[in-house]
Amino acid sequence: MTVADPNKGGRSNAPDIAGGKGPRNDNNVTIVAIGDNKEPQHAGSTDVFGLINAWILRDMALWVKARFGPGVPLFIAENGLGSYTEISKDDWESRAVYHSAYLREMMRAVNEDGVNYIGYSEWAFLDDFEWTNDYKRRFGLVHVDHEHGTLDRTLKRSHHFFKRMMKDRSVPLVLPSSPADTSATSPAAIAMPSALAVVLTAAISLLSHDSS
Repeated sequence: MTVADPNKGGRSNAPDIAGGKGPRNDNNVTIVAIGDNKEPQHAGSTDVFGLINAWILRDMALWVKARFGPGVPLFIAENGLGSYTEISKDDWESRAVYHSAYLREMMRAVNEDGVNYIGYSEWAFLDDFEWTNDYKRRFGLVHVDHEHGTLDRTLKRSHHFFKRMMKDRSVPLVLPSSPADTSATSPAAIAMPSALAVVLTAAISLLSHDSS
């Protein structure tokens, strides 16, 4: 996984929104790219999860605010990273980086732009069945052993990111090669308002009781 040069900003060709106050060429925008994440038989196709543009959570929110007013509540009902190539439970370099990028942009929209975000649901709590990919693509924070049919469930490393976020009420800054116990936070999205303190699906709150 790589992160683009932050000095190049985000949407270089996108139009300004909200009276020119959108995140165009924003140095704080993180663009995450995932390599070699295609199902083998479709290796030549474009993978919708292959290029992840976290700025969309701020860009879209600013569009809604400009068009419908600042009071419209926004809830991200489903956002997650699905991987065909995930063979271990160490997903720190992928899933933790992914959600850090998106949540930091979401909180920038709240803290800097006054957007009324009220929630964010991570997809998914468990490695699940997907209609288009059955059990081949893993989305979960919890590994499920479908291969051997045991259905044993084991927390993946990225769960530390969510535990830390719920404990500190801030979004940890996670970049490739960041340690799992990183204490760094994004200067643009440090605080989470109390209304957004619990931003995940209800089941994820169980992670706060895990001692691993």
